[in-house]
Amino acid sequence: MAVVPDGERQHKKKTCMEDSRMQTAIQTQSRCPAVAIDRFIPRMLAHSGLGVWSHFLANVFTLLLLSPLVAHATLSIPVSEDDLAQYAAAIVVGQVKEIESYWDDNAKQVFTHITVTVQETLKGDVNAGEFTVKQLGGTIGHLHSWVVGSPEFTVGEKVLLFLDTNADGSAGVAHLYQGKLSVFIDRDTGNEVAYRGETPDGVQVLTNAKTAKAQTASTSSGFYEMTALTDRIREVLQTAPTEQRAFSAPFPLLQIPPGSTAEKQEGFVVVGIPPVRWFEPDSGIPVTMSLNPTNILPTGEEQIDAAFHAWNAARQSTFRFNKGPITDSIGFKADGVNAISFNDPSSQLPDPMNCSGVLAAAEYVTVSDESRTLHEQTFLRILEADLVFANGWENCTAFKSSANIAEVATHELGHVLGLNHSPNPDATMFRLAHFDGRGAALHPDDEKGVAFLYPDASFPPCTYGISPSKRTLAGGATSGKITVSTRDGCGWTAGSTVPWISISEGSGSSGTGTVVYAVEANSAKTARRGSIVVAGKTFAVTQKGASSRSGIPRFFAR
Repeated sequence: MAVVPDGERQHKKKTCMEDSRMQTAIQTQSRCPAVAIDRFIPRMLAHSGLGVWSHFLANVFTLLLLSPLVAHATLSIPVSEDDLAQYAAAIVVGQVKEIESYWDDNAKQVFTHITVTVQETLKGDVNAGEFTVKQLGGTIGHLHSWVVGSPEFTVGEKVLLFLDTNADGSAGVAHLYQGKLSVFIDRDTGNEVAYRGETPDGVQVLTNAKTAKAQTASTSSGFYEMTALTDRIREVLQTAPTEQRAFSAPFPLLQIPPGSTAEKQEGFVVVGIPPVRWFEPDSGIPVTMSLNPTNILPTGEEQIDAAFHAWNAARQSTFRFNKGPITDSIGFKADGVNAISFNDPSSQLPDPMNCSGVLAAAEYVTVSDESRTLHEQTFLRILEADLVFANGWENCTAFKSSANIAEVATHELGHVLGLNHSPNPDATMFRLAHFDGRGAALHPDDEKGVAFLYPDASFPPCTYGISPSKRTLAGGATSGKITVSTRDGCGWTAGSTVPWISISEGSGSSGTGTVVYAVEANSAKTARRGSIVVAGKTFAVTQKGASSRSGIPRFFAR
């Protein structure tokens, strides 16, 4: 997905959120007949238990940002705090009461309802008791859908939410993760602090919408004194133009549609996901993607063709894109068609604000009961992928350059074929957009990535080692590192199998590298066990129960 920072002032135009985020490495699309998706979904929904990975259907969206943010799969320009406050339909402080995911057969997507008990309303017309936040993505049994850059929730946590209105009138978090902060008590001062996490993996960042130049920039993640933050929000709202103030009707308390397959969850979070790839290239079959020409960008088809050609020409790779017939399929939908849409026809991406927000996003669908082993790692099969360019950018610089459109298309198609971000700052698959006129060009590191996923006979196999392979911890919050050993050009991913272990750095890379992980405090008196899967190998974690001094980590206010 793509997001853009503060830049030019423009009229708000309906765009909508982009959905699914998955943090695996490489995504490509091959044309799968609709029967393929229809065949897998009923079977997956029939399973009642969660598998080890818990995502057999995975919708992955990529973001590209145009301001100070960093991530893996979404192209975006960050939105300022003041703009979030001014343009949000509502701003609420509350507590997460319940989380329930369900499959919407009409939309061909997984959605999640997050029930929030209202404690304070800073802006907008919100039900005094409870209301529902509806987010694209979630988990049902072996079926998992995730939008890269989505906000994460756990039952019982206190939150500060900047809300927008979904196309169906329900509440959604504004600008994905940027619109949600967790609220904690500082154990030293006893004061409340609000925290927005680091930019999620899968978000690519641009820095300036006017110049369309990308540069390394810090995110707006960090800790804020709650009182100071809410005072600032009220101050911004007092000086905001009338048309930028609350415009929403009361957000409802939603019910799961009758007949839907649903499952209650303890959290709405991204979980460790095994790497994915298309299986068609193994048999010499190309991956077919079809354009929907409605509202196509000027020179858009030409730039898509150039991006196809760039990936098809990569050395030592068997992967090939095939340009299919024109399609009427639109947006992100598990309908068996690998579609490329323009102007966000299904309103699934966030509205841009001042030329900041989401530029483009990609989604793919995987199935967990089809896997193959390559380079000592197990890869799930990609069944379908979609690419959507956002709307509302006509008056911004980002899409006025054909070269910029080509770079965005090439980067997003790299995610479609299964690639994660590259650690090389010169690579087209790097987490920051370049907008340096390169267009649909690949860096040698990009070629190594696609060759790793789809090797021809000249690409040597990869082997891996990790050190250490296990660790026993006290009950308090802590962190650690895992060293990955392999040769140059051999890719790998790292993912946690439990929500209380997160990857801080090194969720995906190539060659020898390091994974940095964080472990939350164990508030229970009993020990717990979890693991991180790195390059197909398991790093086992045992954490002891809480002691008298373990528990809430120290938070620092700004």
